[in-house]
Amino acid sequence: MLQGFYWDVTPGGVWYDSLAIKAPGLSSIGIDAVWFPPPAKGDGQLNVGYTPYDYYDLGEFDSQSGDVTSGTGSFIATRYGTREKLEAAIEAYQSRGIEVYADIVLNHRSGGLIEPN
Repeated sequence: MLQGFYWDVTPGGVWYDSLAIKAPGLSSIGIDAVWFPPPAKGDGQLNVGYTPYDYYDLGEFDSQSGDVTSGTGSFIATRYGTREKLEAAIEAYQSRGIEVYADIVLNHRSGGLIEPN
């Protein structure tokens, strides 16, 4: 199994693309499983996924964290990319017989936005 991420991966929603590009080469050297970073949206695009804010937002909703939105109605990616790019990267590996595991955080979430009472 190959760990497909590290703490300081390039932010900006390009990591899933980077993983997908590596699939053919990793397959050719015998890698049979890849461990993906936590896919859930954290408290901002720079969040590495270990303090998830929304377990159900994999980068396809118009939310940065909590009630903060882009205001444009467009989706906001996670640090690693959009849900569409995540699914494409998974397909790139699975089509070559490589298993994909997602790191996931359970029973731990970042807090909500600070609001005046």
